[in-house]
Amino acid sequence: MNIGFAIEIDMEADEKSALIQSFSDSLTDQFKDKEYGEDIENIDIGFICLRSVPGFESFSAKRKPKYIASQQVPLLDGSTKEVNNTFTFDIKLDNESYEAFVKASDSEALKLLKNELIESLPCFDSLPKKVKRFDVELFKSDVIKFLLG
Repeated sequence: MNIGFAIEIDMEADEKSALIQSFSDSLTDQFKDKEYGEDIENIDIGFICLRSVPGFESFSAKRKPKYIASQQVPLLDGSTKEVNNTFTFDIKLDNESYEAFVKASDSEALKLLKNELIESLPCFDSLPKKVKRFDVELFKSDVIKFLLG
């Protein structure tokens, strides 16, 4: 299974980008050899770490979770790659959590990030009915064990 973060971050929080990427890499390594069923092969987590500005909330809005059975993804060299069985969802920090994240030490910011990921896991309970071969409960349990372990 492939799992990882796509980071949307502003200049104020940019100093935390290495921490987020390191966490994403450890999550990828932890789950790369795991199998939970063939209906989900890829999990893309959007991490939105932007201060919400009144009147501009739509620029950093949290997107609805989405399952994509098959998609052609454009690559930098102009070619495309087919990606199958992908589930995407976002984690968005509210302004209070954003402030705490930006001002926190790396260890405290990591705890906050882990907590946000745990709180996002219920989005897997609303997978489309066509996703039948994916052990949601085992996956969520393994994620929690990894995050709290």
